[in-house]
Amino acid sequence: MAKMYLYQIITFIFLSLLLPIFSPAHIVFAQNTKLAETEQVKRLSHELNTLKEKFKAIEKNQLTNNVDQTEHIKQTLSISSDTVKYVGTITSIILPLIIFLIGYQVIRSYQFEREIRETRNLMTGEYQKMLDIRNNSEKLISETKTKMGSLEEFIGNLATDFLHKRTSKLISEVKEQTNQVIGEIRTKDEDMKKSVELMKKLETLDLTLTPSVYVERGIIYLEQGNMEKSIENFNKAIELKNNSFEAYFQRGRAYHRMEKFDEAINDYMKAIEIDPKEPASYANIGVCYRAKQDYEKSIQNLTKALELNPQYEFAHIHRSITYAQKEKYDLAINDLKEVEKLNPNSSPTLLKIGFYYGKMGNFDSAIGYYLKAIEKEKTVGAMLNLSEAYTCKKDFINAEKWANESYKLSIDIRNKLLSKFLLITTLILAGKEYELELKSFIEVLTETPNFEIGDWSFEELLRCLTDSSILSAKTELVRKMITLLKKEMKPKDFSLC
Repeated sequence: MAKMYLYQIITFIFLSLLLPIFSPAHIVFAQNTKLAETEQVKRLSHELNTLKEKFKAIEKNQLTNNVDQTEHIKQTLSISSDTVKYVGTITSIILPLIIFLIGYQVIRSYQFEREIRETRNLMTGEYQKMLDIRNNSEKLISETKTKMGSLEEFIGNLATDFLHKRTSKLISEVKEQTNQVIGEIRTKDEDMKKSVELMKKLETLDLTLTPSVYVERGIIYLEQGNMEKSIENFNKAIELKNNSFEAYFQRGRAYHRMEKFDEAINDYMKAIEIDPKEPASYANIGVCYRAKQDYEKSIQNLTKALELNPQYEFAHIHRSITYAQKEKYDLAINDLKEVEKLNPNSSPTLLKIGFYYGKMGNFDSAIGYYLKAIEKEKTVGAMLNLSEAYTCKKDFINAEKWANESYKLSIDIRNKLLSKFLLITTLILAGKEYELELKSFIEVLTETPNFEIGDWSFEELLRCLTDSSILSAKTELVRKMITLLKKEMKPKDFSLC
């Protein structure tokens, strides 16, 4: 009976130790178990006390029975030894398990904390990467926006360069074809045909049509004389880029050539709004106003161009023309002398200075500049002017010499007739034979009814004849030849009487 109670006590104690370990989460159950244990302990204590009393009674009652008592003690000791072995075995099994479970929970708790920490660090790193990516993206977007402004220009320049290269090649092809044309002189129709062929080839080029490419194409059409196509391309460039100086300026040139001077001035003014420091816009406005015969505005704008660039040759030349149209030849000469400084080998400039000196009646200076022009380049125009200036100076020998030189150099009928006219004039005024030359002169006029004298002026010569002491009969004959050249008289009506 005691053995059974002892086993119950030991089993209860181990179970009471194990149950809280295996069920740490069930707090309520543990509390109830604790109360039950307390009650059980009280009951066992009471039973132990009872057993003690029984053992005392047995001890008193069986003192005499040593053999039985000794055997009883042996059995009791044997039971105690088995019990100890049993408890040791249970403890050796349960204790490592308890330690393992506690260690496992500690390790899992540490691992879980480490995973949370690593996950947090990973998330923080990823978030930082996202911030870096966003910052880099914003920086890239900003850089892209900055570069986008120049991207179109870059593409335009690239396409323009390609266009120029292809254009140069095509122009070379056109020139090779032109060299095969019979003779050295090409007619206007032939030039136009070549131009059309060239532009057809250009239109087949596979290009990215940026504003600058449209401008380049417009300029090519402008140079070919196709104003409609030229303006069409400039319009396209302006649609794509409404602040394109080049598009407005070149479209102004197109309108200018079409003699739509108001439209041209408007485009040049728009170009000035975009780039007020470009002198070419002011200069072209000045040329347009001169065509409209508004000489004051012409000079005003040409002067503005020269203020921006005092060495602007184009502005000096055209202001000199405007001054000449106002008969301010001294101011015209001043402008042309500035051009002479910039380009001393320009024969046309020297010729023009001589011409304006002739308009002023300063024939010595005129002759000096004509001779300088001929030194640079022998031209029929310079020789004709020189012959006329010598005539006004009454130097008929040199006048005759240069009239013959110009006749030898002349190719077209106009220059031949003018050379012949000056030669005959010189012979008449010098008192030499002129009848055969005059007869030949009239025959040529009769055979060339479509002859045009063009822009040649006889004013200086007529003024010289009027102011001279030459007999009126001689001057009258010269006047009659002038009427023939101007087609104011028909050759058949001409008579020496």
